[in-house]
Amino acid sequence: MTPTEDTAFDRFLAAGAADDALGYPNGAQFIPADQEWADAAAWRALHHERRPVVIVAEDHELVLSPRRRSPLLRPLDGLLGSTPVLVQWRSHGDRAPRAPYAVATHVGRHPLGHMRELAHA
Repeated sequence: MTPTEDTAFDRFLAAGAADDALGYPNGAQFIPADQEWADAAAWRALHHERRPVVIVAEDHELVLSPRRRSPLLRPLDGLLGSTPVLVQWRSHGDRAPRAPYAVATHVGRHPLGHMRELAHA
C-alpha cells in the first residue's frame, strides 16, 4: 500500500472508532488521492450515489459533500456532466471537525483534477 492509502485507511478507522465526532459526514467514502481510480470512485459516489467523499492526501484532506438539488434539476446535472458540491479542507493534525467555511462549486467527471486546477489557479 502507498503512504496515502495507509493515511486514508487510518482516517477511516479513526472516524469509525473515535469516541468524539471527527466531523465527517455520515456515509462518507474515504478515497486516497494518489490512486488512478480515485476520480472514477469520487464521481460515482458524488453524482450517482449522492454520498459525501473524503479525498485523503498525505498531509491534508478534502471533504466533498453533494449539495441538495431539486429532483427536477438532477437530470440537468447529468446532461451537463457535473454535480454541485460543498468543498471543505483541513490538515490531518487538526482536531477541529473541518474548516469553518465551505466553498460551493460544481465538479465534473474528474473531481480530483478539478480540485487540483482550482488549487493552482
